[in-house]
This record gives sequence, C-alpha cells and structure tokens, in this order.
Amino acid sequence: MKNRILFHFLLLTFFIFSCTNYPKAVEDKNSSGNFFYTSGTNIYTPEGNTFPIKGIAFGNRVWDNPSLPPKEHHTADSYKKMKALGFNTVRFYINYGLFESDAEPYKYRETGFDWLRQNIKWAKENGMYLIVNMHYPQGGYQSNGEGLELFEKKSNQKRLAALWNAIAKEFAEESTILGWGIVNEPVPLYDGKSAESSLKTWEELANNLVDAIRKADKNHIIFVEKANGIKDLEGNWYGTDLEHYYPEIKDGNFAYEAHFYEPLWYTHQGTDWTENKYSDAIYPDENTGKMAGNVTWYSYQKDIQPINYSTETWIDFETAPIKITGPEISSVAAVVQAENLMDTGKVFVDNIVIEEYDRDNTFVRIIFQRDFEEETGFWLWTENQSKGQALILSDPDGKSGQCVLITGTQGDANITMEFVPAKQNYSYRLKLRLKTQGIPEEACVRGRLDFGTGGVPLDFNRDYLKEKVLSHKMITDKKNKPLYIGEFGAYYVVFEENQEGINRGGAEYIKDILNIFTEENIGFTFHAYHEEAFGLYQSSPWVYPDDKDLNQELYRIFLSELKK
Repeated sequence: MKNRILFHFLLLTFFIFSCTNYPKAVEDKNSSGNFFYTSGTNIYTPEGNTFPIKGIAFGNRVWDNPSLPPKEHHTADSYKKMKALGFNTVRFYINYGLFESDAEPYKYRETGFDWLRQNIKWAKENGMYLIVNMHYPQGGYQSNGEGLELFEKKSNQKRLAALWNAIAKEFAEESTILGWGIVNEPVPLYDGKSAESSLKTWEELANNLVDAIRKADKNHIIFVEKANGIKDLEGNWYGTDLEHYYPEIKDGNFAYEAHFYEPLWYTHQGTDWTENKYSDAIYPDENTGKMAGNVTWYSYQKDIQPINYSTETWIDFETAPIKITGPEISSVAAVVQAENLMDTGKVFVDNIVIEEYDRDNTFVRIIFQRDFEEETGFWLWTENQSKGQALILSDPDGKSGQCVLITGTQGDANITMEFVPAKQNYSYRLKLRLKTQGIPEEACVRGRLDFGTGGVPLDFNRDYLKEKVLSHKMITDKKNKPLYIGEFGAYYVVFEENQEGINRGGAEYIKDILNIFTEENIGFTFHAYHEEAFGLYQSSPWVYPDDKDLNQELYRIFLSELKK
C-alpha cells in the first residue's frame, strides 16, 4: 500500500501461550447480546454464528490530515455498491484531526462525531458493519516510521487514549460498529537496548488504549495490530523474530491484526515511493524460487580473496562463478563474512545479487537480489555467540539508500541471506557492494556463497503465499485469538501487462489470497475502495469514484469470490 519499510528476520520461533492467560470472550460480551465478539480463534455474530469479515477500506483521505470530513469521498450509494459486490464490512479510516486540534488538545470537534454517525447510518441501511481504524494518530502517520512522536512523547499517547475513550463512550451501544482498530501499522521507537524491549513500548501503549476504551465500552471487539517495525530517531530500523511483533493484550474480546502485501517486490512494483519502481514481476512465477522445508548448511565457497583494509568508499565485490556438482546440494545463499572487526571496524553491505549461469556458462537470470529497502531478512552469525551487531540503516554518505552495517565482531562472524534453489551443473556468482572503515589488521571481510542441502523449491505461487499467511496465523493460533488481515492489495500496474506483453497476474494473485483467507478462517479487508494507486476504483480520493475508473479484473474477482 503506502510507502512502507518492513523489516523482520525470517527465522520464526514460536512460544506457546496458554489460552488460560486470557479471560473468556463471553465474560466481556455485553449482556444484551447485540454485539460481535471473539472466542478462541473466531469472531462471532451476536447470535453466536462465526462471522467471516469480508471488508473493503474507506481511506477518507486521512493522509491529508483533514480537519473537516471528506464528504465527497463516498456516499450512501458507496455502501450499497460494496454490499452488492459481496463485502460485509468497511474498515473506516480516521485521522485524529477530525476530532481534535493540536492547538486545543482534549477539546473535541462535533463534526468528527457527526461524520461517524452519518456513516453508521449509511452502513446500517445497507447491512454493512464498520471497523473504525485510527489510521493517523497524534504523533503522526506510523507506517514509515515518520510518526515516532507518538512513542517519543507521552502527551500524544495520553491524548490518543482520551480520544479513544470519548469515541468509545459516544458509540458504546452502536451495534453497527463491529470493532475499534486502535492504531494502524504502529512503529515503536527504538529504546537503545534491543528490538524486543522496544516492542514492549507498543505492548504498553496498546494495553493503555484498550483500557481507555473498556472504561467506556465493554461491548465491541478491539483490533490490535502487530508492530510494523522498530525505528530510531536517526532513521535506522531494527528487527527480531515475527512473534515478538504481536503484543500480549490483557483483554478477552480482542483480535490480532496484520497486513499482507507480500512480497513487496510484486505488490509494489512500479511504485515511485519504494525501491520497487523498476521491479517487473509476474504471478505465478516458477522461476522466482524460494526454499521450503528443512534446509541445512552443507558447505561454502572457498579461495576468495578477503578485503582486510578500509575502502572508505563503496566498491563492487564479486566472486568467480562456481558450478554445482554435488547431488546433495539443493540451494545457495549469499553470505558476507565480517571477522574480527573489533571496536573500530565497520562493514557496510548493499545490493546483494546472485547470478545463475547454465551448463554452457551463459548467463540465465538473477535468482536473488536484496537492497534492504523493503521487507527483508538476514541472520547474524557469530563464533561462539561472540559480540557483534548487524542493523539496517541509511547510508551515512547518502549514496546507497538503506544498507546493512556490521560492527563489533570478535572472532568469525557473518550475515547470511536465505537459501534459494540451485540447479545441478549450473554455476552461480555473487555480486554485492561493500564499504569498509576502520578495519583492523586481524579482520577478514569478503562475500561468498554457502550451499544448503535438503528442503524443496517453493516457487512464487499459491503455496508461497499460503506459507507467508500461515507464518502469522501460527502465532495467533498459539495465542488462541483471531487473526484479521486489516489490509491486502496490490498496486494498479500488477493488473496490467509488462513491457514484454506478459500479464502480471494480479487478478490470480488476489483470487488466491482470498481463497487462502477463506480456507484458513481469516477475516480480511481489501485496500482500498478508491484511490489512484491501490483502489478498486482508480480515481482520486478527492472526488466520488467514476465507473470508468473501475478495475474490471478486480471487480470480476470480487463478484465471483466474495459470495462463495
């Protein structure tokens, strides 16, 4: 969707949380039985039937920080059309500025409440429900880490909690509201200690917001989103295992929320606000390989001349092609060794590429590339768990965008990318960019290829998508709570042909995602009803959508799939 940089390690380890740590949902369910509620991993209607959320997002121009409702964005007819298409819920984006001015905190504008009342009326008349989502809270829009003031200033957190209390109090008895989404794509501020402890600040804020709502409203479901990343004030991003991004919440009637735009190099291709502007990907693609199953390390590329000096500027580094001849080898991985950097050495890494050559040593394709500008994963390995750190940051020289900085290693150490499928009797070459500073004599810096055994190739297809979805659901299932995908979608070019006249497969991608959500009992919201970039109607959010701007492929998919 929007400009976003997601970062977490791909290695997932899961702790099992007993469901007895949470109150039963029925304990928080209102006594009149007029409201949706959660129990276990399901969302239920007031009558006790499971309810599959099939939502579409009303963006409401929240990024413009409006002080007045965007009344030209949609009308009652919008709800009617979306209901007829098969949607049952609207994820309704709000900006705190509709309710409160920074110049007059805690003094609430009635126009914001009137706007919600109007939309509740329209939704009710058309048999739709609302999930009211705080898309733009006090402190700033979160997704890109540009709203760190929400976490930096407690005053913003107190204002947000007070506003949620006021909204919840006003609409506590409104059964057309399915639930409250407390913060969209939160990015907590790095605390200078660790990614895990930094994520606790989101957990603390989330529980405070839940408490503020519950003081006024014990009826509605609360949707708590996993953290979208961790960022410091210098613009550096930090990450850890995915499970840590899901906060522990002390409430019985809530659901976890995640967003699904994976992989970004497909869904965001052509976007000029990301590094995927020149990406040209199709779906499905049997030539964009990933590995599934248990891949174990087998061997590594030897006889590579190290860099044991300070380059001070970026240089190109590449290995000689190496042929895969052992039948045990199933995959290759890019590795950057950064041994004995000690207290002074710094190694910057960017633009990692693995090239594939056929049996005649003719270049075939690039099978792996990583520029650290989008969702990514790597592992830092250190000898005997010695000291060392690797983090993503902006190039201090401003010449390489986002990159990885490795420091403080004592003994052997490296960063490793994920294994990707390799073919027998094909050759592979590693290319990357390096910059070294303050390198001690005992240091050893070089790129190399490592080889894996076991596992099976997982191509970019439905299986790949399902694995990514299940990486989230495994966590929420262990916590015995529902998973709601609050956003999914793709940039408009995904529904067009590429320069070679090949269909990029956007319709099939969306269809497969919808079917996976249905199979796994996961509620969802498509982003968005209308906007130029990701809209069902590719029209400006400043005007009511025109039928000429309707994405016909998307429309047909929704028409056929939503009513199943």
